[in-house]
Amino acid sequence: MIEHGLGTVIARREFECGDQKLILEIGAPYPVEGHADYLCPYRLIGLGAGRVCHIGGVDSMQALFLAMRNAAGSLYFASAKQNDKITWCGERNLGLPYSEAGDDLVPPEDA
Repeated sequence: MIEHGLGTVIARREFECGDQKLILEIGAPYPVEGHADYLCPYRLIGLGAGRVCHIGGVDSMQALFLAMRNAAGSLYFASAKQNDKITWCGERNLGLPYSEAGDDLVPPEDA
């Protein structure tokens, strides 16, 4: 197995949680050796251990989308546990795609 870290960061976003900054970094999707699938690495700094996670998809676009959606789920879940204290640009909507399964965690647009 080849060890992959975050690699080249292709996207970065800062979130606020009170006085603390949370950072989402997404690395470039890369092909899985011997397969047609791709993995996309991402890391949430300031939330949990800050370890690099890898999300798979059938191509690089799906892997990237699923990495953003998975990170959004982690952020919305953490925000719900902290009484909606995680924001982006002063808003509770973090501007990331999310799974319909987490609809109850995502604040409505007019909130």
